[in-house]
Amino acid sequence: MARTNTFPISAMDNHDGTISIPLSEYTDLLRSEREYMSLRQALVAGGCPIDKVNVLIESNLSSIAPRNPSNTAYTTVSGDMAGDATSSSPYHPSGCMQINLSPLSKEFRPRHPTPFVSRGYSPVSKRESLFECEDKAVQVLQEEVADHSGNQYRTLLFAGLPLSVTLLDLTEVIRGGQLLQISLRDGDKYARVSFLDPVAAERFLVHSEQNGIFIKGHKVSVVWNDRQLSLTPHLAHRTASGATRNLMIRYCKKYMTDESIREDLDHIHNLQIVSIHHSGPHCVISLSSVQGATAARSCMYTRQKYKSVRIEFYPDECAQPIPEWQPKDYHMSKSPCIEIRNRFEVFLDDSDE
Repeated sequence: MARTNTFPISAMDNHDGTISIPLSEYTDLLRSEREYMSLRQALVAGGCPIDKVNVLIESNLSSIAPRNPSNTAYTTVSGDMAGDATSSSPYHPSGCMQINLSPLSKEFRPRHPTPFVSRGYSPVSKRESLFECEDKAVQVLQEEVADHSGNQYRTLLFAGLPLSVTLLDLTEVIRGGQLLQISLRDGDKYARVSFLDPVAAERFLVHSEQNGIFIKGHKVSVVWNDRQLSLTPHLAHRTASGATRNLMIRYCKKYMTDESIREDLDHIHNLQIVSIHHSGPHCVISLSSVQGATAARSCMYTRQKYKSVRIEFYPDECAQPIPEWQPKDYHMSKSPCIEIRNRFEVFLDDSDE
């Protein structure tokens, strides 16, 4: 027999930010959250742009009717899940469980969180999905949100750039770690650079403060950006599998010119080409983000033009170690003594001596 909610969720037991809800409702909330995260990650892994996912979620929130406590039937959960929930929480009357309601995040948080190990479908497929981009533009997954984790600062702001600066100029001075994204708009005197490893971003910031960063003769200011780029689970899986922002076309054909490659990638939204250069028979394409490189690789494979070649991820040149600063030796070098000779010696003869 399904139990009903005898206490409204919004009712506070006391003033310390806690409420009491039935155990069945608590387990139902946990399962709903897991189903939501699994569905969201599966959509992103399948190639659906994350901005469209957010629009669909926000547009349907207002149409969903609130849950009626009087006629809500709760789904029975497995015994191991219910056992974990009951063993990790104190007893409350009427089968209720005490939950912390954070006043800042407004989210339900269990006082004793239960670890969850997913046994279902993995949202990341082993075989990458190909985007149908012959007739429509590919939306690059770029999710720039505030990072509240406290220690995941990876985005730096380069200010005071000369007007003629390019992305190539920036990548030539950035060292110490692989980049997730680098953005620079025409006419702006600032750029945003996001590292994959937050530690690498911090080390480069310290390096810039101690030694200075110069681009085209101008000293550039490097500080933390106000908005940090978040590393999504899908993107983390991609980078762990070897994805970078650079691509290499193995044994590039003669008809694959630089101009034709730029035209083939021009329709991808928010994607900038840093440079295209050739290394022997191979062609290296440097792009502005890992998301863009992943979308570009998938899009190129859908064209008949690239089906006969192999497109691989190429190492990021910014991942090279930061050069060690060597102080200059200001000691005066000892020059050999120069013998001072009489310049009138040629006019002297033996009698004058």
